[in-house]
Amino acid sequence: MSWRAQVEKLLPTAHADDDDAAEAAVLSMIEAALTAAALERPKKKRRGGSIPGKAANIDRGREAADQRLYEDYFSPSPTYPEKLFRRRFRMSSRLFDRIVTAVTENDVYFTQRRDAIGVIGFSPRQKVTAALRMLCYGLCADAMDEYLRISETTAPEAFVHFVKSVLTCFGGEYLREPTAADIAHHAAINAKRGFPGMFGSLDCTHWEWKNCPVAWRGMYQDRDGSASMILEAVATQNLWIWHSFVGVPGLTTTLMLLIGLHFSLIGCEEVHLN
Repeated sequence: MSWRAQVEKLLPTAHADDDDAAEAAVLSMIEAALTAAALERPKKKRRGGSIPGKAANIDRGREAADQRLYEDYFSPSPTYPEKLFRRRFRMSSRLFDRIVTAVTENDVYFTQRRDAIGVIGFSPRQKVTAALRMLCYGLCADAMDEYLRISETTAPEAFVHFVKSVLTCFGGEYLREPTAADIAHHAAINAKRGFPGMFGSLDCTHWEWKNCPVAWRGMYQDRDGSASMILEAVATQNLWIWHSFVGVPGLTTTLMLLIGLHFSLIGCEEVHLN
């Protein structure tokens, strides 16, 4: 299923939004979120709850972990400066605050509440940080436990809620069709750069597929003998990604990609390059 179909499935009432880009970091996050949403299982695993003989929950010290996270990155005098925040979170602290505010207003799951016995829950900051670390670094859910004190069952739950909230809050702005004004604006910029009539740049990169099935390896083998998939994308100068696709069998080199490429900007007529 295409990524656009995934968006339409999750956002049946999404509308176009002509706002200018806030920051390009949201784009890569949404692309990764779409992939994660496609892998979500329809049935959720039921938790055991209070069952006689079942081991008691570990007191992880979630409040202390939240305070440490605050002091490390969000206090008036944080341990780590903005430069390290941007490197580790892949975005500015200002954008992080914007995302936390948006998803908290959209989904009550992110609000900090007390459970039935009065124990304070995880803060929105902890849940969003866990989701972003999984997106940015491909960390497993269990890796969130040591620093954020979020269990391997809660981290994926926060991840799924985060994905859906990002799509709801930012899908209309960052997954929209280019308007006539967008096309004219970027065409004018590229004309000044010596490329009249050009809307954006087509680029591609190889993603190594470590666990590629043996039966499919021939279709995805690159020049180095490794199995990899080509990610193709059309981006404009402000780093908005208007088209992306990955995983076409047989397209293992840039030349073959250009020979067999069909692509379309979101909602626009398909173009065939030859």
